[in-house]
Amino acid sequence: MIYFAIPYTRQSSLWRECYFMLGCHITAELFAKGEQVFTPIVYTHQISLRYPLPIDWEFWQEFDEAFLARCDELYVLDVPGVAESAGVQAEIAFAKAHDLHITYVDPYTYGFCLERK
Repeated sequence: MIYFAIPYTRQSSLWRECYFMLGCHITAELFAKGEQVFTPIVYTHQISLRYPLPIDWEFWQEFDEAFLARCDELYVLDVPGVAESAGVQAEIAFAKAHDLHITYVDPYTYGFCLERK
């Protein structure tokens, strides 16, 4: 199973929505290829818009790590903000500590046009 990490908290609401949509698109593509993938932002973004839940890593860390511990691989969306994302960097550290394979996903390979880093 793949855990797909996407930067979120430090982004503006516009970029959070963009990364959510990009996450949905790539997750669907992976599903279509027969991959089993869990993308936390795809699951939690809509909930956080409708209910007064924090969006910071400290709140979601236990939740995210519980899923990451059940995965074999970590995919990281390689977009602006990933290096500054406390959550994504913690997920990468967790994956390394647990010998999970890490793949950086270039959104351009999935047909999305974002400003290049």
